[in-house]
Amino acid sequence: MNKRITCAVILLLIVVVQAKAQKPDSIYFYKDGAIVYGEATTQIDSLTFHGGDYYDILRSRAIFNRLASYPELSTFTSLISSAGYRDCLTNKTIWAPTNASFQNLDPKELQDLNAVRRIVNNQLCDNLITTFYALGGSYKVRMLTGKNYNLSRSGSQYSLAGNNLLKSNIYETKSCIHIVDGMNSYSLNIWEYIQQAAGLDSLRSFIQSMNTTVKYYGVYVNGVYKDSLIVPKNDLFEYLAKINLEDSLYTALLPDNESFMETYNHLLPLCKSTSADLSQSNIAKWVLVRELFFRGKREFPIDDSILYSVAGTKYLHPDSLFLSASSSVALSNGLIYRVNHLKAFDPGFNKKDIRIEAEDPKSKLLGNAYEFTSILNPDSTFNISGGYFLNCKPTSTSSLIPLYVNVPIPNVFSMKYNVYVVFVPTVISDTTDKRPYKINFYLSTNANATSPMYTQLGASNQLTNATSITKLLVASNYEFTNSNIVHDPNSTSKITIRVRNMGGVSTTELKNYNRNMRIDYILLQPVE
Repeated sequence: MNKRITCAVILLLIVVVQAKAQKPDSIYFYKDGAIVYGEATTQIDSLTFHGGDYYDILRSRAIFNRLASYPELSTFTSLISSAGYRDCLTNKTIWAPTNASFQNLDPKELQDLNAVRRIVNNQLCDNLITTFYALGGSYKVRMLTGKNYNLSRSGSQYSLAGNNLLKSNIYETKSCIHIVDGMNSYSLNIWEYIQQAAGLDSLRSFIQSMNTTVKYYGVYVNGVYKDSLIVPKNDLFEYLAKINLEDSLYTALLPDNESFMETYNHLLPLCKSTSADLSQSNIAKWVLVRELFFRGKREFPIDDSILYSVAGTKYLHPDSLFLSASSSVALSNGLIYRVNHLKAFDPGFNKKDIRIEAEDPKSKLLGNAYEFTSILNPDSTFNISGGYFLNCKPTSTSSLIPLYVNVPIPNVFSMKYNVYVVFVPTVISDTTDKRPYKINFYLSTNANATSPMYTQLGASNQLTNATSITKLLVASNYEFTNSNIVHDPNSTSKITIRVRNMGGVSTTELKNYNRNMRIDYILLQPVE
């Protein structure tokens, strides 16, 4: 009897243990402490974690295999393998050239990895483009190289850059394949030409010296979040001309080494600097390169009577700039002319006036107890520069708060200038108000410092004419010991003129002087 009870207990324990052993496992995924997925299962054998690009690689392999299934694409698929792009084909449009497209290619080029990658990248787009895009006309297609080509339709035939699409809209996973009967020809852009052409070493070296990088944190790239991103930067491309891209057209004057150094030596004495960021040498070269580029394609002889450089310099009779130029060379983003002399820097180039239109937002004036309004000239009897002037209206009636306007002065060379401020009388808009302005002038050469210093210039309490335009002298033969030329046009100017209204708030002062001010422009005239 006791033996039977013991056996029954043992059997019960075995059943309980087996039941516990068969209790379902559970798998949970957490994000920020919260369960985002959970499942109870008895089927877990192992867990495998794949990187975020795992499925992209699988898709890329499928796309590559699809390309390889066409015998007429064997050369192109071998180039994809050589370039190391077999795993980088997803989310692309692939313009696959047939084997015949490569017959005239230099075999040495196919042995150069950079050349092979350029060939492949020039046949790939980073987005999905089908023939549908050309139904309404030509459609611009941008390749991974940045080069642009037109997708066109003629009847039922489609072509890209003149190469016919033999088979089109072949879909494989997330990419689209078009088989074309020719390669996209690769034309150099202006920056690529400068990098490769002989005799441009001085220009090339200076542009390359401006290469830097900028690091951004917490950014999205094509919808993918990245903790940080390092982006290359070059001041010429950033602030003057994007000659490294295909989005805009430029005309460039490219000086040979001798003319570059000739101009540089001429500029150097005018570009003195105390800046730790921009040396005298750097400033002189920057002044040189900012006059080399013009927007648009400009064939010689130039049709326009006036031409502006990308730096904003105005050239009358622009044909003279091209007198020492070779024939133009057409590139993917414009034209270049090789020159052995830069006419823009012939004697007298630094004798151009510096005029700051007070009402222009680019002037970046700052007021103390003044609010600004740009006013269109209401009276044609007054000759107003640019047709507008700046109205400065006081925002305070306190005698303790000074009224002044700070005017940044850009692009000053280290040389002598006569400095003027031109005022518009109040009668231009109120014929009954014939009070003059009582003005003091001050200058700062470290206005972008934490504690700028201002020095008074000219006579105290100068009066404007109450009924006509007045050009007041701020300083005569004033020598700027250092230049004020920077790369970034939006940077804070270190040279600033302060125009202070000295009119008081007493009854007598208000009767005799106007605390309002109307400024037309500020003028710096180089001294011979």
